[in-house]
Amino acid sequence: MSFMEFNTKTTKTTTINNIFNINVKKIQEKEKLEEIDGWNQYLLPKPPLPDLKHTLTRYLEYSSVLAQTYGLDFDKTIKNVKQFEETFGPKLQQKLKEISIKEENWINKFWLKEMYLKQRLPLPINFSPAYVFPHREFKNEKEQINYAALLIKGFLDFKEKIERKEIPLEKVPDRFIGGNSVSMCMDQYG
Repeated sequence: MSFMEFNTKTTKTTTINNIFNINVKKIQEKEKLEEIDGWNQYLLPKPPLPDLKHTLTRYLEYSSVLAQTYGLDFDKTIKNVKQFEETFGPKLQQKLKEISIKEENWINKFWLKEMYLKQRLPLPINFSPAYVFPHREFKNEKEQINYAALLIKGFLDFKEKIERKEIPLEKVPDRFIGGNSVSMCMDQYG
């Protein structure tokens, strides 16, 4: 069975892009309501929790590409997804709902720990922006130490700005609705 055959049998769900676009429009229509904790941040809506059916449909969509590319048994994947949907899926979805009610951002509960803290990969290569620094040639150890001291000072200055909530609100261009900028949540700086 192909993904398209499977997908036509599933019910239509609201896509994450639709939810995202609705939330972005709400944010853009709001004026700056108040400063939050001195951070100069818009009141962002909580990130939406996609329903289980939507998540599983997207999973099948992506895994069908892998199955096709590598000649894997996609029928087995569909069977396992259906079994998950009927057994563990609803219980886990309920736990996610409970977390999304209690937490300001349910994604952070998993994202920070899973993406950065649990990884046993070398941090400099996989998570550090230092690799984008230009290559430097040092004539002697003193130049190396001076450069390291300047970097450390820069990091500490930045840390101090974070603690004082002086970092300007980050914005990214929005590709989905006319190229306006979208305010980013600054929680990860805290």
